[in-house]
Amino acid sequence: WPKNGGHMDWSKDNRIAFFARTGRDHVLYIVDPKEEGKILQKISLELDQAFSPKFSPDSKRVYFSAASNSVFDLYSVDLETKEVANLTNDEQYDTGPAVSPDGTKIAYVSNDGDFNHLFMLDLTDGSKRQITFNRYNDIEPNWSDSGNQLVFVSDEADKIFHPYTLDLVTNTRSRRLNLFGGGNNPMFARNSEDTIYYTVYRTNDTFRGQVYRNNEIFEAKLKEPITTEVVVDNHESN
Repeated sequence: WPKNGGHMDWSKDNRIAFFARTGRDHVLYIVDPKEEGKILQKISLELDQAFSPKFSPDSKRVYFSAASNSVFDLYSVDLETKEVANLTNDEQYDTGPAVSPDGTKIAYVSNDGDFNHLFMLDLTDGSKRQITFNRYNDIEPNWSDSGNQLVFVSDEADKIFHPYTLDLVTNTRSRRLNLFGGGNNPMFARNSEDTIYYTVYRTNDTFRGQVYRNNEIFEAKLKEPITTEVVVDNHESN
């Protein structure tokens, strides 16, 4: 489920969050990687299929996607009080949250009726808006440390997912790499606006005679954009 974001997250105060199935429920686990995965917290949620956890910058909350009555929304859970809040509360399939460095916004993936695109949730007032458009899919957003750019993948070119950036200052969308076979899970290097990491999925790798799925991690320097365009809200073309 590439559009749904990652399976775990690592906080700035050195804790790891992930969901695991306990019985029929997905339970949020917070563990200490320095103490052989010691379980620090185990939080049961009255929601279905919770996944894609993301720590807030202050590490006090975890944002995630989950279903209630078969509708997927974005939620937050306060790690001290265990209070859970529905943040999007709409009929769309909301997933893949990525929290801005200042903790005031969440970029996420939702559907405009035909395609998956990027949306922005303002945590200060609860407002939501769509930020990418057109007849292709945009998924897997991640922020630069400056908060000025998002990196994501789109199947705009030949229905193969390639890394793109969205400059939030100029509102311009740029295709930044042309990858044979595509790539996924892009993220900026720390304190960088032009270096990213991404994964390439190998479907038929082998290990000791057995066939395994394999993701390889790459680093790339972003140079001049292959294509650049100003983002326009053109729902009428969808």
